Amino acid sequence: MVSPPFDGFSPSDVLERLVTILSERTKERVAILVDEFDSPIRDVVNDLELAEIHRQVLHNFYSAIKALADRNMIHLIYITGETKFTQTSVFSVFNNLIDLTLNPDFNAACGFTLEEFETYFTQYLPLVLKYNQSKGFMSNEVSLENLKNEIIDYYDGYSWDGENRILNPSSLIKMLDCKEFIYHLFATATPTFLTQFLEREGKRFDFQTNPAINRDCLNVVDLKNIELTTLMFQTVYLTIDKKLNTNEVLLRLPNKEVNYAFEKRILNFLRSR
Repeated sequence: MVSPPFDGFSPSDVLERLVTILSERTKERVAILVDEFDSPIRDVVNDLELAEIHRQVLHNFYSAIKALADRNMIHLIYITGETKFTQTSVFSVFNNLIDLTLNPDFNAACGFTLEEFETYFTQYLPLVLKYNQSKGFMSNEVSLENLKNEIIDYYDGYSWDGENRILNPSSLIKMLDCKEFIYHLFATATPTFLTQFLEREGKRFDFQTNPAINRDCLNVVDLKNIELTTLMFQTVYLTIDKKLNTNEVLLRLPNKEVNYAFEKRILNFLRSR
């Protein structure tokens, strides 16, 4: 049996060899996409010793990317994730990364605007309305306009600039597919570490208020001193309501789906512990 070409190598070694081979064979620079860059830390957030081990592996991994970039082998690197932990090292290794989270030019990058919803999705609403009326879920007096407004109430409201708002793309598409107002968020977008942290610290947070917070506090999470408001924002349970000034913003629950996910699922989960 022939061993794999990268057998026994660390993740950073594998990446470096792979990019080098691709670049040399194609005579082109390589684009790298890192999805959920925070997952190795997020999954062990309650074990600081193990999180430190993962952090060091990540540090070496991103250092390898930096070395490849210095050798002019990288065209671009695009990194996605939920939680910007200070200890991941990605932001210390790279001094030229651009954080797009609160960049107003990219406010609509992660969802559908109201204009996109009305242009591309309203054609499916007659089928949704007919289905719900046939099942008795909606009265015959409900109009397409009523249905459209209800969908907006359920899934719209996310904003990263306090002005422009977008609909949750995953929840909207699933709703149009099954034709029912089903709450998808808790099952699909609630990381385990959030419920674990809420179990320990949630009693200290008043979720019925509209908290004001400095924009800088929304960017990073310190593993040893996690701020619940920041965590809730980064896991889409809170969104920007409006800017108070250049530094402070008001936060709020985005829509009915999030409100339900929090009040009916997360709070009930905590009460049962």
